[in-house]
Amino acid sequence: MDDADNIKEWNRSVLPPDKRFPVRTPNSTVATINKARYSMNYDPAVHNRVLARRKRMLEAERKASEERTWGPIDDCMFNRFELMEYLLTKVSSGVSLPKVLEELTRACTDGVIPDLMMVRGWCRFHPDFGHAMAIAEEIRGEILGEQSLQDLLDADATGMSREELGLLKMQTDAKAKAAARKNASFQDKTVVEHKDPNEGQSLEDMEKRLADLLKAHPAIAASVAGKLSHRGDDDAEVVSE
Repeated sequence: MDDADNIKEWNRSVLPPDKRFPVRTPNSTVATINKARYSMNYDPAVHNRVLARRKRMLEAERKASEERTWGPIDDCMFNRFELMEYLLTKVSSGVSLPKVLEELTRACTDGVIPDLMMVRGWCRFHPDFGHAMAIAEEIRGEILGEQSLQDLLDADATGMSREELGLLKMQTDAKAKAAARKNASFQDKTVVEHKDPNEGQSLEDMEKRLADLLKAHPAIAASVAGKLSHRGDDDAEVVSE
């Protein structure tokens, strides 16, 4: 099956891609606009100009997503949404996004294929696509992590030279690091347990610990006694009033 048939086949879904990945304002931008609306320096005129500029940008991006095509790949042209579906499928199968774009560029000898910066821009103006791409890259990280483990399990160290063992270690380490960048479950974590030192102790035990502490540090005992006496005087004044 050629690349064009692959893209068309992977483009079939319950919802059309243009409905799954509509052009809309990123959530971060919406939050920034709403925050500015309630700030002390809020200027309605400036705010309206910002909204108008944002609307023009979205309209231009929406028009480009509907009209511009990419290719040809095997004599077929593809719109943005068809490429989105193809990229998601390839990345979630374990291929990096730069590698996928490189393969498409090699297959498209007489046309134009979007570069990595443009695809990352699609993630911004199509937030649902950006979210789907993040999930695809997380899946890729899991695949790389499992590949790294499987390579070590399948390796026969007894019949390998020192150079071959070194190369295997470098390859598995590279896959493991790539997996950790894409999937948090493969990152090294330091577990810190926070426990209340008084948890499970009786009142008598805590009183004994406090008494031992005050006995070992007379200055602290004198300070606490002074504060308690001042507090008692203040309470007496309140009662007398």
